[in-house]
Amino acid sequence: MPRIPIPPTQDPRSISGDRLTQQGGEGFSAPGRALASLGGELSQLSARFSAENSKIEDYNTNLALEKWTNEQAEAYQTELASSSPDGSDFLPTRTKNLAKSFETVKKGIRNPEHQQKANLVFERTRGNQTLNGMGDVSKRRKDYVTTTTDLGIDRAVNTGQIQSEDQFNDYFETVVKPKSDTFITDPV
Repeated sequence: MPRIPIPPTQDPRSISGDRLTQQGGEGFSAPGRALASLGGELSQLSARFSAENSKIEDYNTNLALEKWTNEQAEAYQTELASSSPDGSDFLPTRTKNLAKSFETVKKGIRNPEHQQKANLVFERTRGNQTLNGMGDVSKRRKDYVTTTTDLGIDRAVNTGQIQSEDQFNDYFETVVKPKSDTFITDPV
């Protein structure tokens, strides 16, 4: 009995691709490899682009924080010089201005990791300026008490208010010592 030949397109053995795993046959392998290669190149290009953007963002954040730190060092000196003679208003004013200026800088930083770094820079700067400020205010208070005490004693002697050692001792105990004790905690 003669057999009817089955055309190759209908013979299930002639289809070499597996449709379930999406692997093409021999005729599709070259375009598939080319497309996969293009996808890999695009992926690498995207990774390089992201890395470059990250470097630029790192640089811009570091630059902004460095500028802010330098500006705050200058502002510290300016505010200290313009504070009251005894320095009593310096630390509250400096702390307020420091926080306000940092909020402005922090608004320009979008990356959460960079914001965390910025917070550390702020706290380090705030801590350093507070400690230095405490020392500077203490020195200003001592200078203020010494200067005003000297002027007060000179004025009391020149106007005749102090004419004897007893009057001086009384003036010292009632005027000078209470004034100096409010600013200077060292024993006199």
